[in-house]
Amino acid sequence: MATPSARAADPLYLLTQGDQDTLLLGRIAAIEGTVLTLEPVSALAGMKPRGPAQVEQRATRETLQVGDEVVVSADMPGGDVLLEKWGIFEVRDGETADLTILAGPYSPGELLAIQRYLRSGGLDNDFAVEGDTIYLRRPDGTRETIFPVTGIALPQRWTETPVSGFGRGLSQSGWHLEYLALAAVVLILLYILIRYRPKPPPRKRSSS
Repeated sequence: MATPSARAADPLYLLTQGDQDTLLLGRIAAIEGTVLTLEPVSALAGMKPRGPAQVEQRATRETLQVGDEVVVSADMPGGDVLLEKWGIFEVRDGETADLTILAGPYSPGELLAIQRYLRSGGLDNDFAVEGDTIYLRRPDGTRETIFPVTGIALPQRWTETPVSGFGRGLSQSGWHLEYLALAAVVLILLYILIRYRPKPPPRKRSSS
């Protein structure tokens, strides 16, 4: 029998190994185009934004509505808007220890694994995949079957529409400001160099 192994390039592996700047839990306060505003919001892992968080979606989901509770994997590239990284997940209200994923961008088994990761506070993060079966590998060498399971309602994989030009909109405002600031510094330095450069000594008149 083949030994289960995590697929290193998979979003499940990358998300649970911390390949994002932040994991946020928040309530959708507004939806403007492809940008979600989360308020209130808390950080499950990584950096916490100041005040309400704005997240530019990699893909849109028609089922998301104002008032929904979500977990967001995102990067913080600079500027006011975060970029979705490894997914947005609709969750049921509750404490992190019994948080339930209702829908997300992956298969039900992968969503259950991410749910287990979130409930454990990030401690349960060594998942392995063998065919359609997903295991949690424990430090003592034993393993627990995460999927398939029976007797529970499975999270749903929702339909997503990829966003054209993702990451080139509002989220880049921070980079634009940095370029403008750098250009301003260069102009100031040029002005100082021109304004205060030493004057050449006057020429001596030749006697005729």
